[in-house]
Amino acid sequence: MTMSMPLLPDWMSFAWAAVLAGVLAVHAWHAWSMRAQCRWWHLGHTAMAAGMLAMYLDPDMANPVLHRVGPVVFALVAVAEAGAAVVFRRREGVLNPLWASAAVDGLIMAYMLAFPMNGPVLVTCVLVVYLAVQAVAWAFGLWGRVPA
Repeated sequence: MTMSMPLLPDWMSFAWAAVLAGVLAVHAWHAWSMRAQCRWWHLGHTAMAAGMLAMYLDPDMANPVLHRVGPVVFALVAVAEAGAAVVFRRREGVLNPLWASAAVDGLIMAYMLAFPMNGPVLVTCVLVVYLAVQAVAWAFGLWGRVPA
């Protein structure tokens, strides 16, 4: 699956790849140094950062393995995170929205890898809005105000 023109210029793809490498390092550090739920949550985000890094380092989408294996891997990550949300909800009596959003994020990763350039436009637009809201929530510390 090869595109004739990547979405971003090479310099911007590499800049985002550098940012994502930093995100990957931070999540990997947290996964290594934290315990219990935090460790598993950060492991899921480490996988997502690695998947995004791979997408930015392959802007022409010339690696077919990434787009065949990636959707399956991230669908499984999403199922595991949804399962964690359910287990922790039963155990603690409250749904931690971070686990629910992580499961949705895993599904979005699967979608991006399955349909890198030709997904349904309406679905893509809805996911872009969701991710923009997520970015604002993280940037302004809104997740820290959610009771969990």
